[in-house]
Amino acid sequence: MKKFIFLILGSLCLSVICESQITVKTPTNVSIVAYDTPEWDAMLATWEADAAAWISAHYSNAVRLSPASYTYNCHDYAWNYSDGGNPDWINQLDGANPNISKYWSGVTPTYSSTTSTYGTKVFFPNGDHSLRASSSNPGYYESKWGSWPRYRHPLADCPYNSSSPGYYKLNITGGNFLCIYGQDTYNTLNVSGATYSWSAYSLTITGSGYSVTGTASGSGQGQVLVAVTSPYSHTTIHGETPVWIGTPQITNKKVDAFNYSTGMQVCPGNHSLNVTPIGGNAGTASWNVPGGITYTVGTNELDFVFPSNVTSVSISAYSTNSCGTGSNSAFYMTKKTYGCSKSLEMTIFPNPASDNVTVSINPAGYLLNSDGFNSDMTELKYDKTTESTYYTVSIYNSQSSLISKTTRSGEGFSIPLVNLADGTYILEVNDGKNIAHQQFVIKHK
Repeated sequence: MKKFIFLILGSLCLSVICESQITVKTPTNVSIVAYDTPEWDAMLATWEADAAAWISAHYSNAVRLSPASYTYNCHDYAWNYSDGGNPDWINQLDGANPNISKYWSGVTPTYSSTTSTYGTKVFFPNGDHSLRASSSNPGYYESKWGSWPRYRHPLADCPYNSSSPGYYKLNITGGNFLCIYGQDTYNTLNVSGATYSWSAYSLTITGSGYSVTGTASGSGQGQVLVAVTSPYSHTTIHGETPVWIGTPQITNKKVDAFNYSTGMQVCPGNHSLNVTPIGGNAGTASWNVPGGITYTVGTNELDFVFPSNVTSVSISAYSTNSCGTGSNSAFYMTKKTYGCSKSLEMTIFPNPASDNVTVSINPAGYLLNSDGFNSDMTELKYDKTTESTYYTVSIYNSQSSLISKTTRSGEGFSIPLVNLADGTYILEVNDGKNIAHQQFVIKHK
């Protein structure tokens, strides 16, 4: 049954019967060979059933958008019909000659190759299949499966070889970074007699035609968009380009590799803060740290010790670009007064390290009550007994991704680093109840 399904789908996407040959124009007036095909009513129910069978057999998450039809196929839908053209049947090749590729190659191409997967056309060269990016569901695609129905689906969730996909977009040139009230010229495909409709987020557009001026009128992530209606294809194609406006922002805030939330509770001891500055060639994060806090700074990271004699700590991060310094983004953390019965401290050396790093553990024992203070608020002493000398040792990269994990015992041990690239890392030691973090740098000799 599976073989039958694939044979039917493949033959219907590549060959056409009872058709009349016609010419479809690209938006730049290049001729594409197409076929005007009548509906094959007798087969529609079969195609619907075959498609449903494939969906079920492959546990597909594809969503059906329109019924089976023999009047148009994947290539026509992606490059013509979805932009307002007529439903026709377009093959990848005209005999042995290029056909679909005329949309993105030749003397007057419509689309440019891109690595972006949003707002694009897509072609599977090894699967003879075309798709368009979904405008309503970013990260998903819409495509017609031969004579089967049309679906919205993840890129590879379809009955075609999705290896080595090619992505194409309507190009817009112009600055992708402006300071507040800054200006730049934005250009797109120049088609004689075309109608151009420009719009933008956080910018004001002035002018008309294929070239306009954008003036930054907001801040943060902006966007320039254009719709081009061609007098040749009688279709409307769309393009867009992101524009960052103003100073950077701090995102992706994490405490000990967990997403930060306001008032987050942490135990006294070692902790690690991570951020991601974004926007306009954002510089590495800088930090504002209160006096009395012990800390070290890495690339977009800060390791610090939460003192046992305070109830809260506020540390902020900011970034700078050529427009200036962005606003502070605060980590406000409160002291956790339970589940912190044991204080785990460590030192690592050398730092920077090359082949190995040595870890020294100072298990301070158990606090004598839940909050660590006597009734007169003097700090309690520690019982130096320890429950276990076995530790889980993990290494994370600067993006908080786990690189390695191992087990060690004793209060001093060595961790090999020969297989790790130069850069900034976080070493985590976990005794089963408590976790300590410390940043270190690898720099091979």
